[in-house]
Amino acid sequence: MSGILQLGDPRLRLTSATVALGDPQLPEDLRDLASALQSFRKEHSWGRAVAAPQLGIAKRAIVFDIGAGPFFVLNPTIAWLSAETFELWDDCMCMPSIAVRVTRACSLTLSFVDEFMRPRRLDRVSPELSELIQHELDHLDGILLTDRMIPEWGVVARELRGIARPVGARCNPEA
Repeated sequence: MSGILQLGDPRLRLTSATVALGDPQLPEDLRDLASALQSFRKEHSWGRAVAAPQLGIAKRAIVFDIGAGPFFVLNPTIAWLSAETFELWDDCMCMPSIAVRVTRACSLTLSFVDEFMRPRRLDRVSPELSELIQHELDHLDGILLTDRMIPEWGVVARELRGIARPVGARCNPEA
């Protein structure tokens, strides 16, 4: 079990506090984050990041693993956000059986500090990373993907994303 809170847990709605320099609990929190991500991935075969609030830790901390091993993002702020947006199916470890359609910015620049409190920056990231970062930043502010859902699409079973259609869409049996 990954220890990730599930939809409905009120702790998912809290706004996270800034990670303080010298926080004695931080190393353990970061180990727990990395462990939760690894455990979830082993159990579900997907997952690229987890934010501290998803474990009930109300701190501005995220662990990402997008292929090169885990890296930590603390106290992130968006320095630039593209005006261009795109729609995609979003899913979440807090509700792993569902997906919702959301709109996200195509790119962003993120300023943050790493686990050693060194300033870092990710400049004009790809759409795939941009949407992931936006999803995780929402968790830091108590915002869930269901809050960002495009209403016409509703909530769908995660495995049915490929065949789901918005409400009012006509079925084309020829397609």
